Amino acid sequence: MKLLESFFKIVAPDCCISCGQEGKLICDDCAQVSFDAMPRCYRCKKPDPNSLTCAKCSKNSPLNAVYVAASYKNLAKDLVHACKYQSSRSAARIMSEQISVALPYLDPEQTIITHSPTTPSRIRERSFDQSGIIAKNIAIKLHLLKANLLVRMTNTHQVGATHKQRIAHMDGAFEVKNPILFKGKTVLLVDDVLTTGATLESAARTLRRSGAKRVIACVFARTE
Repeated sequence: MKLLESFFKIVAPDCCISCGQEGKLICDDCAQVSFDAMPRCYRCKKPDPNSLTCAKCSKNSPLNAVYVAASYKNLAKDLVHACKYQSSRSAARIMSEQISVALPYLDPEQTIITHSPTTPSRIRERSFDQSGIIAKNIAIKLHLLKANLLVRMTNTHQVGATHKQRIAHMDGAFEVKNPILFKGKTVLLVDDVLTTGATLESAARTLRRSGAKRVIACVFARTE
């Protein structure tokens, strides 16, 4: 797969998704755009310098913190679309790099990284799970153990669903595998976009029930 991708880069190199300049998915000029998203509680949007779930929201959330690299707009939105709908591994790599910058130090001895798996039908359409690729890249960069800890049990798509529908769709959406790997540890849960948090919460709740000490999440972009 990597050999084939390298071949296509030679015969059809990336063009900047912002200005169209040939050579890179994001050219050097457009790369100067800041992806920084304001750190805050992901639920109530109360500002927090450490992106922690606030005391009030933590009573109903299994997530201790959610780290976000960008707002879901402009160049960040274009990157997500390139990754999800054009199977761009270059986009996934850039997203991984931006997420890594947004994360605090994580102890490799006490932290394991996994991803929120997308639906099987989406994986068949795209030929890869974008969140899995992003998680793998982050694990390499931060020297963390990456493991597939979750299995998606539903095939319901979330695009266009209301908040209430998203919560209902995610009921029982995941099952855990290899719980011995994360028992008593912090799990870093990776996804591409945060909308309502229903998917991350369902996955985090499943991990907590199976022995995770803490579950924190990171995403590339957050809808505002």
